[in-house]
Amino acid sequence: MSRRRGVGAIALVVLGLGCHGRAEPTEGESPPVVSPPNAAASEAPPPDHLAPGELLEGTQVAFGVKLPRDLQLEEAFDNVAYARGSASVHSLVQYFRARLRDGSLHEGETSATFDHVHAPSRPERELSVHMTTTMGGVRVEMRDTTPPRPSNLPNDEARFRAVGLGPDGRWIDPTHLN
Repeated sequence: MSRRRGVGAIALVVLGLGCHGRAEPTEGESPPVVSPPNAAASEAPPPDHLAPGELLEGTQVAFGVKLPRDLQLEEAFDNVAYARGSASVHSLVQYFRARLRDGSLHEGETSATFDHVHAPSRPERELSVHMTTTMGGVRVEMRDTTPPRPSNLPNDEARFRAVGLGPDGRWIDPTHLN
């Protein structure tokens, strides 16, 4: 047993000598660089990672705006489009804020509305985008709210005639009231 103690004591001395280092660098030597233990956690994520709540652009388009992957276009007409998905209202606000210009935003806890906005790809169209939280996720309604162009008719009589009225404001042909 005394031999085991001797081998153990020698092993401790060798380990102690191997682990013991110099406290100060010698002349001409730079001090060792020590990184903080959480250096990896404090670095920014790589560029191919999404921020919390960030949505990816999808392939479906409504009024010149690409919808996020989390939305599915349900119906689209000349002046309105409806989409539904699983994204939150706030993440959709961030998504559309980066893709719409001008106008105003009214945002609440469960809904948000962009009014008088324009898509950069179709600046001639004015849009309204309304998002509402529903039982199944979120519903988005996009409307073309572009005001009608004024007619180039020369006077009131011509404007009345264009809509089927006479100069006195009565129907020109009362049998065609549609």
